[in-house]
Amino acid sequence: MTLAVPVWWSLFLFVNKADAAFIDSAPRSFLALPLAISVMIARMVTFRANAKVFEKQWTGRDILRLAFWRTVSSTVALVLVAAALEDLYSGRLAGFALMFVAGAAALIGKIQLNAAEGLTPRPVKSGELYKRSVVMSKRMGVHLRRVCVVPFGRGKLTNAYAGGAQIAVTDDYGHWLHGAELDFVIGHELSHIKHKDAVNQLMVVASMFVALGAATFFLPRMPLSLRIIFNFGAILIPLVALYALSRRYEYAADRSAVEATGEPEAGIHSLVSLYRRCEVPDEQSRFIELFSTHPALWPRVAAIARVGRVSPEYISNIRAGFAGISAD
Repeated sequence: MTLAVPVWWSLFLFVNKADAAFIDSAPRSFLALPLAISVMIARMVTFRANAKVFEKQWTGRDILRLAFWRTVSSTVALVLVAAALEDLYSGRLAGFALMFVAGAAALIGKIQLNAAEGLTPRPVKSGELYKRSVVMSKRMGVHLRRVCVVPFGRGKLTNAYAGGAQIAVTDDYGHWLHGAELDFVIGHELSHIKHKDAVNQLMVVASMFVALGAATFFLPRMPLSLRIIFNFGAILIPLVALYALSRRYEYAADRSAVEATGEPEAGIHSLVSLYRRCEVPDEQSRFIELFSTHPALWPRVAAIARVGRVSPEYISNIRAGFAGISAD
């Protein structure tokens, strides 16, 4: 889906290469609407198949909302970036305003996508999650304003979240994680709060695209072949850099959680349980990893093992057990 944007952008330029005036003056809907509609339809088919295979209780309306907001938060936002760069390349400063609109589309789309997935946090003031979160926040020196539980929901999503001074954990966690394993999950999210990872990511991606826009404004006219190379680089390089930064934050949060709990084996068990429960592949190719916000399971386990000085034999036994259960 990510590659579709620079491909479509380049195709738009190639088809109209003989009419530079049209490219400069064409309504941006020519660039945005056909791709956005096509991607949305493809996502609806994907969500429908996903619901059937994984027995998710999504209605037709749910699937429409999920496909729409997923498309807005990613594809539409990136197409708007492409349109903004076209404006700036043509010497129109209005491209910076369109870049801002792209950022707003990504942010609003993400918020609405979470709502469509049923991720509505509910504050709690008691229970094991609340007590352990308070203890861990004091241990890690993190100001924690609120602890929330997120309903497992129709999408059967198992996850934990951090934002501002708040953490949220899906309510099914308590059924299969306890003690030090739950502490690891809490510590991981508290680390994101402590180091302001969400804010830092937002600032980094905004800075990258603004810098890209400024550079584009001063670019000389290029032949079509170079423009196509530029199109791919303009979309993919900032995203690859953002995903790499996200993975780095995940490793750092794992390390902070292990240091706070002093239980590396518990951290490894919680991750293995999470990947198994969510049916996430435990390994992935280097190419796929470029577009992943989280590292694959075994590199994370290896990083925790290094921090906690866990023996290689222990990790081998864990991998063998995971492989045996997956085969069953």
